[in-house]
Amino acid sequence: MSSEKTLNTGLPLRPVEPDFVPTLRGVLEKRALTQRIAHDAIRDGVTDIVFVGCGGSYSSSIHAATFLEARSTRLTVRNINAAEFQSLPPARLGPKMLVVASSHSGGTPETVSAVRFARERGARLVAVSRDDDNPLVNASHYSLSYGSERTVTSSKQILLAQLGQALLEETGEAVDPAIRTAFDALPAALLAIQEQADAKLAEIAGRLNAERPTYVVSSGPTMGAAFSLSLCYFMEMQWMNANNIDAGDYLHGPFEMLTDNASLIVFQGEDATRPLTERVIRFAERHGTHVFVIDSREFPLTGVPEHLRGEVSAIALGVLGTRLADHREAATGHSLDERRYMHKVEY
Repeated sequence: MSSEKTLNTGLPLRPVEPDFVPTLRGVLEKRALTQRIAHDAIRDGVTDIVFVGCGGSYSSSIHAATFLEARSTRLTVRNINAAEFQSLPPARLGPKMLVVASSHSGGTPETVSAVRFARERGARLVAVSRDDDNPLVNASHYSLSYGSERTVTSSKQILLAQLGQALLEETGEAVDPAIRTAFDALPAALLAIQEQADAKLAEIAGRLNAERPTYVVSSGPTMGAAFSLSLCYFMEMQWMNANNIDAGDYLHGPFEMLTDNASLIVFQGEDATRPLTERVIRFAERHGTHVFVIDSREFPLTGVPEHLRGEVSAIALGVLGTRLADHREAATGHSLDERRYMHKVEY
């Protein structure tokens, strides 16, 4: 059913969760724990960091994994789907590997299995989940929890970003001390940008059409936001034909699908990969019809030092992607909680 046919049967726009700011403040209080995890790991000779998860939990680690991989000269870093981790395990899996596994419920079968598999081979395990008592936590050495049912992606991203910074510090890499100021500003800043972006996101949500495929383009640490919006929110929760594309690859084939029968959403962050999305936008605005740009630079992110906006813009865009999904739900009347198969049939 097209969006036009469902606009008149919409749902009320979900309010921003009342626990949003308290949850993120609680996440920031886990800083000392992330430092202890990093200290223990490096002290015991860890040389490899692997982030694992499925779906939105996989995409939530892209931000931290990308920055850590780009900045660490002592650590090998990878981001692997949890099911693939066990099917094609890294050859270096063992006592010198720190496996950081994310699952909101702590019960995702593939992720729990991956952690148990890694533990049998001597790896050190960190669970990132909603609470501190679930199968994932019980199979791990450490638990980084955020305690919220809905404030999920931003919580995971901040926890993992803090762990990444702690690992860099523990291995002697240069880290700007003002990053703490940037992180501490996020709860209030991320709350504010949702209100500031509501009108724009409502317009985008109303102009999308379920009969057109929607491609979400981004780059570098912001690819997590594109993955979550396209695969989790649009495909899983709105039953839309959607996918995500790396900006570096967009002009090497995918741009052939920039037609009147396609929508393009570009997440534009402020990290070093921004020129890649700028190039996509220049092309798309010349040749495309349904092109929407969500640029973190349009929002103040109050309290974040100007020179560190690129460190957190991917987190901001992830929050805006979630809020866009809320607006899409309101526009179509298709609840984000409705599923055909997930948790309903055997798979």
